Amino acid sequence: MSARGRAVAGLILGVAGGLALAGAAVAEWVAVPADREVGAVTVPDEETVAGAELAPALLPLGLATGVLSLVLALAQGRARRALGAVLVLAALAAAAHGVSGLVGSPAGELGAGPVVLGLGVAVTALAGMLGLRPGSPPTLPARYDLDADDADDEWRIASAGHDDDDDDAPAD
Repeated sequence: MSARGRAVAGLILGVAGGLALAGAAVAEWVAVPADREVGAVTVPDEETVAGAELAPALLPLGLATGVLSLVLALAQGRARRALGAVLVLAALAAAAHGVSGLVGSPAGELGAGPVVLGLGVAVTALAGMLGLRPGSPPTLPARYDLDADDADDEWRIASAGHDDDDDDAPAD
């Protein structure tokens, strides 16, 4: 993949990963069974717990990751590799923050939030790894073709003033 292709792929993956992390923050993580009173009747219900309650840093982390991916597409060289490393670290931080939020969540049925978080972490880490990969060195053609006649002419022209024969040399 060319450097431009990696930049475009990193941009798309990074923005998608940032949006997935932000989406995980607002998605339903846990559905807790609860009862509510309607008049004198108890009705079974469930309360949902969003990711923003369990892992509040996911939303700003997702937005920062998306913006960082935009900058990654413009960067080159060492700056690109440094931003790639920051994206990988952001993905690891999002994963750790999400796991700690999930461990501290109330018991209940898991929702789509942890799945979206896992997808966002994977895509963000992949974008960061694309940024970490150095650019390929410039390539030269595998061979140079010279016509046989042109090569002979070049040698003859280059050696025109340097004859080894002293037959034409003026006598002393």
